[in-house]
Amino acid sequence: MSKPLLSVIIPVYNTQDFLEECLETTIVNDERVQYIIVNDGSIDNSSKIINRIAIGFSNVILVNQRNKGLSEARNAGLRLVNSKWVTFVDSDDFMDKFRIQRIVDYLEKSDNCDLYSLPVMSYENGKRKVAQDCNDNHTINEYIYRVMKGNFQIGVWSYVFRTEIIRNNHIFFDKGRLFEDKFFLPKYLKNISNVQSLPSNKVGYYYYRMRSNSITHKKMSLKKLTDWHDSGVYITDFFLKFKKLDSKTVFAINEYKIMILFRTYIDLLKIGQKSDAESVKNEIKSFIKNSKTKFSFVSFSKIIIISIPTNLLSIFLNGDK
Repeated sequence: MSKPLLSVIIPVYNTQDFLEECLETTIVNDERVQYIIVNDGSIDNSSKIINRIAIGFSNVILVNQRNKGLSEARNAGLRLVNSKWVTFVDSDDFMDKFRIQRIVDYLEKSDNCDLYSLPVMSYENGKRKVAQDCNDNHTINEYIYRVMKGNFQIGVWSYVFRTEIIRNNHIFFDKGRLFEDKFFLPKYLKNISNVQSLPSNKVGYYYYRMRSNSITHKKMSLKKLTDWHDSGVYITDFFLKFKKLDSKTVFAINEYKIMILFRTYIDLLKIGQKSDAESVKNEIKSFIKNSKTKFSFVSFSKIIIISIPTNLLSIFLNGDK
């Protein structure tokens, strides 16, 4: 097989109910595309589904490893990439058929950008909703603003990355983290100057499946809240170090950080972690004190709520005695 133009990394762990649709809509017999499926120690029927659907393709590489988590599965795929561009697919998601071919068709004709943002739809209980769909070129300042406002996804499955930038800057996923994409994307954005959005009428949609037992939608736990907090603080603090951010973007970053800290504080109280909640409360106070920007009415209302004594707010939230 000649050197591929695009690699598609698909980590798999116990997604037998969704894997067939994922693979059948993603894999095409096209030598321009390299597929790297990383079976991360699945103990359901995922291995059988992979063997039935994917192994017959000459452009598919299969890695079987013991369970190490999503980050390590993606990293294992990244080490095998042999192409100019790379993207990711979660094995419980799916896409418009031949989307991958449309993407490589575009990449063959265009090489004027280091990051492509792709159209995404959320998919929950059969209902579809556009999450992002745009046709524009963005400066990094503009793109950070729109990410912080929720106009663009942070998930790496919504991008096509230039492999050379990942390799040259040693960008990998943090081992053992939830919300790992919030650590990956900022490191990549630091090394580029613009982002090109491709519209759905050119490449079709990626369907991000919202399900209650997925990693990011599971019931609250201290581990999940800790990683939610750490990833949110990381991405905002990292972005604030970027040069030439305008005041509007700095304001959006600070608003996002207040949202992260406030939600962490409230959710920690809901699961009875008062000591950890108190620490986050102090973190919010320190951030407000040292911030050089004003806050919106919504953020100001959150600031008022954290002025309520922790024990009293806990009683209100949980009915504590």
